[in-house]
Amino acid sequence: MSENQRFKLKYDQLRENNPAEKELPDSTPGETAKPDEKNYRHVGHNRNLAVMWPDGKLESFNYAYLVSIKYDPISDPNVLALYFTSDTITIKGYKLKLLFWDVFNSTSRIIECADPRYAEIVNETQPVIFEISIEPSR
Repeated sequence: MSENQRFKLKYDQLRENNPAEKELPDSTPGETAKPDEKNYRHVGHNRNLAVMWPDGKLESFNYAYLVSIKYDPISDPNVLALYFTSDTITIKGYKLKLLFWDVFNSTSRIIECADPRYAEIVNETQPVIFEISIEPSR
């Protein structure tokens, strides 16, 4: 983005009375980030995947190092395994096929683990994740 475009964007934000608005890293000018968005809005080049646990712990992985994804719909709960060059992330929950395709398309930004006590009341159209484990790759 050129300096002229940045100036125009800031000028537009000032005119809209919101100069502190943040842009998404892969956004078009004027498109803003919302901290609770779990997916990227557009196709991009450099993507990261954040894993978040109920206790607030976070870990980040770059999609460039994702080697393969395995989904097991037969097991109860469903299991989704993400194989990165450095680590293997194992996710357990329900409706993980939706998450498989989000990760496959590199559009998932945040994978959030819910407290198992609240798994029943989570939105029925979204994956329900109640266990995430990370192991170093061999």
